[in-house]
Amino acid sequence: GGCPFPAGGGQLVAVGGGARPRLVLDGLNMPIDVAQDQSGAIWVLEFAEFRAGGDCFAGGDYIPNSGRLSRLDASGTLQPVVVDLNTPGAFLLAPDGTIYISEVFTGRVLAIQPPAAEGAWPISVAGLAADGATLALPSIPIATLTPLGSTPDR
Repeated sequence: GGCPFPAGGGQLVAVGGGARPRLVLDGLNMPIDVAQDQSGAIWVLEFAEFRAGGDCFAGGDYIPNSGRLSRLDASGTLQPVVVDLNTPGAFLLAPDGTIYISEVFTGRVLAIQPPAAEGAWPISVAGLAADGATLALPSIPIATLTPLGSTPDR
């Protein structure tokens, strides 16, 4: 954290239960949201990388498409699941496994379906219903992302 957001300067710290704060993870780029899924896994959303010496308040020094959503595996390794996000602001892990990610400057909400098997995670843009407030599905497919270390389906 901090301004001008040093690369890799973000941390995830566990607090609570009367215990001392404990460092869980470091080396993050502007972590902005964190959640625990139904299996107990921790998910971390990183906003963006920041240009060295840039102006935090002008907004133009965030590196586009440098945000990512990652899952902390059982060994304590952070595994990127969705990369190339454009300034994501928050995410939601839905009970059906869909992950919704909002992007701050684009105004988009992405809907990401977990794959049926190892491989690509399909992404689509979720829209709003006629009332302007309710998330409307189905969504429009825009891309398919492949997790790092796996082979894309062809």
